[in-house]
Amino acid sequence: MLRDPWINFSPDMMPNLHGLAMSLGAGSWVETGLVCAVVVTFGWICRRTDDYEFLFALSVLCGLLVSYHSGVGDDVLLLLVIAVITSSLRTATNDKPLRMALALTMTPLPYFTGVSLSIILPLLFLLILALAAFSVARGRKQKLIIPAAA
Repeated sequence: MLRDPWINFSPDMMPNLHGLAMSLGAGSWVETGLVCAVVVTFGWICRRTDDYEFLFALSVLCGLLVSYHSGVGDDVLLLLVIAVITSSLRTATNDKPLRMALALTMTPLPYFTGVSLSIILPLLFLLILALAAFSVARGRKQKLIIPAAA
C-alpha cells in the first residue's frame, strides 16, 4: 500500500534512506546496502556502550533513517535525539564534531542549501551516526569492566 503512488506521491522527498535512493536514481540494492550498514553500525555501538539514553536517541535516529515512509514532519523527533545526546555529551570534550552535526540538523541551513531534503537530511543523519560510532570507538562510553573478586 505504501508503494501506491496515490498514497505515496513523492517518495523522492522523504528524508530517509528510501528517499535518498530514489533521489539519486539508485536501485533498491543501494537502499538495502545502506539499511544494512545502519543496522550493523547501530549493533556495533550497542555492543560497545552501556549508556541507554545515548542508545535510545541513536535508535530514534536510525529509525528515521531506515523507515520506508516518512516526511519532513517526522523529523520533529530529532528534538528528542538532540536533547538526549547533547545531555550525555556534556562531560565529553572530544565530541565537538558530533555536537556540531546535531546542531546543524536543527538549523534552517539544510533547508536553504538548494539540495533536495531527501538527499541532505539522510546524509546528515548518516554523518551523525558515523560520528557517534567514532565517539564510541574512541572510548567515550565503553562498557565498564568490573574485575572479578579474588
